[in-house]
Amino acid sequence: MKNLLFGIGVGLVISPLVAFSSNWLFYDVDPSEWYGLATQRLQNYGIITGYSDGNFRPNQKVSRAELAVTLDRILSKLDSDYTSAIPSPEFVAVKLYFGDEQIMIDRDCGATRMVTRTIPKTATIADATLRELFKGPTQQERNDGLTSSFDNETGYFGQGIKPLVEYYEGIRIQNGVATVKFSRKALEYLNNTACTQDAVQSPIEDTLKQFSTIDMVQYAIDGEVFDLWDA
Repeated sequence: MKNLLFGIGVGLVISPLVAFSSNWLFYDVDPSEWYGLATQRLQNYGIITGYSDGNFRPNQKVSRAELAVTLDRILSKLDSDYTSAIPSPEFVAVKLYFGDEQIMIDRDCGATRMVTRTIPKTATIADATLRELFKGPTQQERNDGLTSSFDNETGYFGQGIKPLVEYYEGIRIQNGVATVKFSRKALEYLNNTACTQDAVQSPIEDTLKQFSTIDMVQYAIDGEVFDLWDA
């Protein structure tokens, strides 16, 4: 492997890996620069892709993440055994329900709206979907009017209260009933004012009921089903 990586480092710079077109696709790379030809070869071979604005940013520092992706592309092309070592994960689309902010303000604290996310396929898909839900809406989804009540960024739930996912302990599904398990501090979210209860619980329940094995959702605190909800 060491010899292979050394060959990669040298060969990718000084040897043409594939025929390439005369079109120069990175706006900020001058073909006459010392790295120009190597950059075009790597781009045409699919090893480097640049940024969405069409630039390569040749003087920008490379992160460990970018290095990992680049090496992965190289080894995938040069070593047939490499890609079979770890199978690519399968993915599945799931529905997430976040609060519809305008309707929540106008008339219904539990109003939700659905978005679709793609997550790795797993045998514990309901648990994985909830964990994705607890991450909250993306910035674009927030711009589109979605919100969530799963964090304490505003301090509304009290000093020292962490995001809800920190108190999440998993889910059990039996006979159509999903029991969502939390530690006691989750009650700051789950058993707050009636409006806040709806804002927290409705997205969880709407999200879980997409699964055919779930007809009803209940909550357990420290291992005991909780039903003493405040008004």
